[in-house]
Amino acid sequence: MVVVAIIGILAAVAIPRYQDYVRRSEFNAALGSLRGLETNAEIYLSSGGDWSDIRYRDLGISPESLNGKRLTVSGGSGSDPAMFLTYGDGIVDGEAGIVSLASQAQGGWVCRTTEKAEFLPGAGACEAGVSLTAGAEPGGG
Repeated sequence: MVVVAIIGILAAVAIPRYQDYVRRSEFNAALGSLRGLETNAEIYLSSGGDWSDIRYRDLGISPESLNGKRLTVSGGSGSDPAMFLTYGDGIVDGEAGIVSLASQAQGGWVCRTTEKAEFLPGAGACEAGVSLTAGAEPGGG
């Protein structure tokens, strides 16, 4: 009985920690994927590309290369372009996470996420706890 009690106590501590670890790693992988698209998005925008008509190939990727994540975009025609990556399938806490990069008029991209600040890699890396609504999926091809 003592062994069972010890295992129960360890499980009560370990399972939430593991879930936090999984959530952090999913966020970091999603942010890394988005940061990898940043340069191609800048090239596309600076060459006069229409953000509302962007395609996967304009970003240098295919939908299959996202490994189960869902990329969406919004903006164009007077509003700042943004990319959203939805990740996590709800296994950990029932909700998928969203991380976004939005282009700024003065240059650069700002990161926002639905995640809690405790899951972010460092101070100032992303604005945490933001309510985000993903945009439309880029065109095929």
